[in-house]
Amino acid sequence: MAENTKRINMVVVGRGGADTAGKVAMTMYRADAPWLDAVNEEVEFDPKDISLRNVIIAKISEKTHELLGAGFVGAINVHTLREGIVLKYYELAKKISASRNNGVPFDLESCYHEFHTEGDKNAIAELANTIQDALDAGCQFRMGDVSLVNYLELVIPDGAEIKAGDKLTFVQGRTESGISVRSWATFERKNAEVIVMNADSKYPIYVLRRSTGQTMPKAQAKLADVVTKLWAKCPRPELKTTEQKGTASGLAA
Repeated sequence: MAENTKRINMVVVGRGGADTAGKVAMTMYRADAPWLDAVNEEVEFDPKDISLRNVIIAKISEKTHELLGAGFVGAINVHTLREGIVLKYYELAKKISASRNNGVPFDLESCYHEFHTEGDKNAIAELANTIQDALDAGCQFRMGDVSLVNYLELVIPDGAEIKAGDKLTFVQGRTESGISVRSWATFERKNAEVIVMNADSKYPIYVLRRSTGQTMPKAQAKLADVVTKLWAKCPRPELKTTEQKGTASGLAA
């Protein structure tokens, strides 16, 4: 999409455990027009009745459909929890893209696992429908790890080897070995240093530190501050949202 495309940043985070009330805090604002009133909401829930993951997915779906219903056409970038949500989004998006490119029905059942409850399956179906509805409306829809707002996530093709400390040069979005930056097709940088996050887990994440120079968009620069403030609301119900109480229709203007 062109640089003047309408762009929504949506951030949804939350906490909740067996001994504490659950809480989700979200905001969404126009990254290309940050002077428009942001939408800020908080949701309390009982973790014994519904999982944090499913509450977050429901909120993302609700706000995305409000945008679509208001006629929004542009890019919707969602920043939320990686485990259980962003990783599932990657799986869904890949299969939805393949089904559309090949002209075959999308197989939702293949995205379910034995450990999924009926509630989990309903949430996964809701997320899949949201992705497809956004695409059908002419929007880009992407989800990313909220912990990576200060970083750029790398996409590593099969066969490429990479480790912490490597220096990469990107020309027209790619290195010589085909490594790229997720959702940034035109990225260019010389001697970018690789950082490995979650190195000891099953799913290490390879990233670059995001530039904070003068070329960084103001809306992106404030995203880290937005995330910090949202986390501060969870699970402390005495904290209020910001004074802005915008609407989806206001952001779709």
